[in-house]
Amino acid sequence: MSRQGEEILKRIVTIRDAHDKFLDDFSKLGTNLKNAGANYDSADKRARRIAGDLEGASRGMIDEGPPVEHRTLTIRQTDSAMAFEPER
Repeated sequence: MSRQGEEILKRIVTIRDAHDKFLDDFSKLGTNLKNAGANYDSADKRARRIAGDLEGASRGMIDEGPPVEHRTLTIRQTDSAMAFEPER
């Protein structure tokens, strides 16, 4: 093989090695992106579930708040206004 042929072959091998490394890196990047997407989806589902739990809990706190003391009021008309007085 001529000297020029050997140089061309070396360049082809170097380019092929660089291409193989690129494909390996590209494959790893694709795997990392898929994993990141799956982790994002999982975290999003958890965040939505937690938000729903918080919303449900806050509704429960409002709906089931402390007991209210019910008292009867007597309405009394005065000359200028109405007065509300609790019955005893």
